[in-house]
Amino acid sequence: MIRRRNQFRTITVSAPHKDGVLPSEVIGKAKAQLEAIADSLAASYRLEIGGEQEKQERGFGELGVVLGISVVATFCGTCVPV
Repeated sequence: MIRRRNQFRTITVSAPHKDGVLPSEVIGKAKAQLEAIADSLAASYRLEIGGEQEKQERGFGELGVVLGISVVATFCGTCVPV
């Protein structure tokens, strides 16, 4: 069966988690090896990290937008008389 993610054929690699170890710790330890694999792939292939890492990056991006809006609202709120 061919699986697709974002319209691309994919191979998914997963592993069970170990109690007391955060996903970010696992990715941190494996990052150099994953980058080496990604660099060795043919031009038509790419390596993407999904799962918890993807959710964390998306969350930080959304947090940045909220923080930016909050800063603008704080400064503009002091400029407009009520």
